Amino acid sequence: MPLFGEVHPQVLDNYEIAKRAYLLEANVTKMVKYAKENKKYREVPKFPAVERDIAVIVDESIEVGQIEKIIAKKAKKLLEKMQLFDIYRNEKLGENKKSVAYSLIFRDKSKTLSDEEVNGVMDAIISELEKTLSASLRK
Repeated sequence: MPLFGEVHPQVLDNYEIAKRAYLLEANVTKMVKYAKENKKYREVPKFPAVERDIAVIVDESIEVGQIEKIIAKKAKKLLEKMQLFDIYRNEKLGENKKSVAYSLIFRDKSKTLSDEEVNGVMDAIISELEKTLSASLRK
């Protein structure tokens, strides 16, 4: 059974360690036995990605998870990555409002996406956010 815990302050003083420290004793041999080594090869994408940013103003009570579910649902398989990069609060946005901004990366594995295709997905995302969460696009 592994042992773990905080090092006693007297021991830290003895070794002239100024910060708190923790120790863990574990049997690595046993741990490796249960480790999974499912390394899967992923081919380098053949087609370029398209990156778009989106910022929406929503009520303070709206959780980012709600926004992310809508983005993922509307983007379907074209959404490769979604990264939250800003949550902004200011009285200029309105009372109990916040701006939430994402960087979205789209890619189709079988072809190069056109601007019209990505614009269509972005329009669908914005429309659903407006309808479901009463969000508005931050300009």
